[in-house]
Amino acid sequence: MAITQVVNRLAILLDSSLAKSSITSYKRAWNLFHQCAAQLRLPSVQVSQLPIATGYMATFVAYLSQLGYAPSSIITYASAIGYVHKLAGVHNPVSTFIIQKMLAGVSRLHPQVDARLPITTIILNIIVNCLPVIMSNSYHCHLIRSMLVVAFFGLLRVGEITSPSADQAAIMLDQVQLTSNQLIITITKFKHNASRQPMDIVMPAQYNSICPVYAISTYLQLRGNHPGPLFCFPDGCAISRAFFADKLKHCLNFNGFDTQSYKGHSLRIGGASYYAELGYSDSQIRMLGRWKSDTFKRYIRSKRIHQ
Repeated sequence: MAITQVVNRLAILLDSSLAKSSITSYKRAWNLFHQCAAQLRLPSVQVSQLPIATGYMATFVAYLSQLGYAPSSIITYASAIGYVHKLAGVHNPVSTFIIQKMLAGVSRLHPQVDARLPITTIILNIIVNCLPVIMSNSYHCHLIRSMLVVAFFGLLRVGEITSPSADQAAIMLDQVQLTSNQLIITITKFKHNASRQPMDIVMPAQYNSICPVYAISTYLQLRGNHPGPLFCFPDGCAISRAFFADKLKHCLNFNGFDTQSYKGHSLRIGGASYYAELGYSDSQIRMLGRWKSDTFKRYIRSKRIHQ
């Protein structure tokens, strides 16, 4: 079976099953594999046919490691090679014992440390309480507070609470259910959810200044019930990532926090650590944060973070 036939079929399937960022990574994986084959003068006939020999796959992993690629990148590129083999229904060299051990070895030799710090409940309280001081616009104040709190307790990515354009949003108003005891957001647009299966994110009331139920209810009193994005400007336009990032940075700067260490994703990191500290199991946290793998474990901080 010629590899070009499989790659052509792969392109069709990728367009409908993977995110654009994943497609880019998968294409880069094959470019790097052919670069490796050319530089090391591997037999061109054998590296252009599926299945790729396990020995050549091992050479590719070692090649990437020697070039200094991050463990996460090496694993991603290896998975891309394996993905094509799965599509073709042929032996997958990536699933072999030796390749799996090599990938584990790469991670152990070069463990990755996430430099981003978690926004804890203490920090969240601080930045939420400063909003009325640094924002003269009451609507923006309640908007940003609700986005911060929901992102933390809902383990939401910034891309899930903001929008790439004024008329697009991951969360619409009709996906929100609010009672006196809990907030439920039914989300369908999130990473690794190509099938768009809905998932309920349940956030119980906290009875404090960072309560998601209180934050959303007070925000909705200003927003109104007109259809459209949950998080939007008074004219109905969705909130951009840049706007949210700018307001978060302002809050952090005002309170003396390092904006190089605290980013929008720090809310998700802090939320995951918060639930771990409450005693949630790995499987519960993985489901809450809609993680496909155990990568979330890199976010969990061992010390007590919400005392």
